[in-house]
Amino acid sequence: HSSVDFYAPAITDAGAGALVKFRVSLIPGSGKTLVNVENSRYREDSENALVKANKNAEDIIGVKLAYIDVILDVEAIGSEVGGESAGAMFSIAIVSAYTGKKINPGTTISAGITENGLLFAVDSIEEKILAAKTAGKTRFVVAKNQGVKAPEDVGIEVIRVSNIQEAVEQMLS
Repeated sequence: HSSVDFYAPAITDAGAGALVKFRVSLIPGSGKTLVNVENSRYREDSENALVKANKNAEDIIGVKLAYIDVILDVEAIGSEVGGESAGAMFSIAIVSAYTGKKINPGTTISAGITENGLLFAVDSIEEKILAAKTAGKTRFVVAKNQGVKAPEDVGIEVIRVSNIQEAVEQMLS
């Protein structure tokens, strides 16, 4: 059994950027990908992002998680988890929990992920970058094709990557 806590950039109902605390746990099981719905509701797009993240994590670590259940919890009580922008972060968290490599505390990521590990641009990136900067992050990883308005004015290093392997190299120590 292992778990990792991490913060994923998100957008609040009011349209502001925020970092939301999640936990990925790996426990002996039958290869299920599960979300804890006790305190939150997950939209279908977020659930699909988690399934793709799980597959990509398996590709990176080179192990099929057939006997391990992946459980995702969110700390925000009563929240709705929606969108695909945490897909890459979910994959990185699974790799971190499996390998024991720590997520770089000064770095975060917001990018969608395909089943083949390619990253894609997401909405509201400037708000998420500002939230990361406010939370003390110094590096923000985005998909290579992500449009970012005036990243040099934000005061945080924006790193562009094409795929989940490159993202893992930037995110894990």
